[in-house]
Amino acid sequence: LFIIPGINDDEPGLMNIKKHLIAINPDVIQLNSLDRPGAFPEAVRADYEVLKEIKKILEPLNVEIISRVTPEGHSEKHIDPVSAILSLIRRRPSTAEDIGKSSGLPLEEVERYLDTLKRDKKILEKKMERGIFYFMNN
Repeated sequence: LFIIPGINDDEPGLMNIKKHLIAINPDVIQLNSLDRPGAFPEAVRADYEVLKEIKKILEPLNVEIISRVTPEGHSEKHIDPVSAILSLIRRRPSTAEDIGKSSGLPLEEVERYLDTLKRDKKILEKKMERGIFYFMNN
C-alpha cells in the first residue's frame, strides 16, 4: 500500500481500504511511501511515524513497513536485497531494470543478486520482447 500524504492517508479512506483488504485476506501488506523525489510536487514522502500510525489503523492485518528511513531519519541498514528481489519477482515477473527501479538498487548490484539466485535455481529467466524477465522457480 503506497501512501502519499494528503492523497490517501486520511482515516476514513484508510478504513475503506482496510475493509477491502480484509475481504482480499492477503498474507502480508507492505506499507511504503516515496523513496525518491516524486513526479509531482504534491507527491511527498510519508514520515516513518505516519506509516506506523497507518499500520495501527490497519490492524489486525499483517502489515510490514517497507522503508529505507528509520524514525531517526537514518538509512535503513537491515533491508535484505535478496528478499526484496524475491518478493518483487514473486508478485510479478520483472527485468533487472524493473527490479533496480523498484528497489532503488544499482543495476550492477541487482544483476549480481540475480546471478546468484539463478545459480541457486531460485529463479528462472526468459527472454521476451521487452528484455529478459525473471520468474520464481516453482
